Amino acid sequence: MGKFTDRYATNKVAEEEGQWVDFGDGIEVKLRRLNSEASREVRRKLEKPYEGQYRTRPMPDSLNEELLIKQLAQCIVVDWKGVENPDQDGQFLPCTPENVTMIVTRFKDFREDITTASMTQATFQGELKKQSEGN
Repeated sequence: MGKFTDRYATNKVAEEEGQWVDFGDGIEVKLRRLNSEASREVRRKLEKPYEGQYRTRPMPDSLNEELLIKQLAQCIVVDWKGVENPDQDGQFLPCTPENVTMIVTRFKDFREDITTASMTQATFQGELKKQSEGN
């Protein structure tokens, strides 16, 4: 691949189906890209009830945050490993929409880490870069 392609090409399958991201300390999260088609479709559905209300003015930050949490739970977080139950030491939570909602609501920094990784181009370049380096 050329320098331009190396810099900007992403794995479209990983963007839509998810890419594992290592957050350290045994925590890994499989994420879809925030601007993937699946994610955009979920966001459109979440915003639909508010279309008329916010046609001429911006949505409040609190509503944007609520919709982002739902988007993360319904679409962006595909799976995870190593996410502990904050209410029971030594127990790990299965990745369900309810658990994702609970964790990203209670742990804002984790929510921000996930959101940032789901927006970052490099998250979805890993396999392409490995393939080009092998050639």
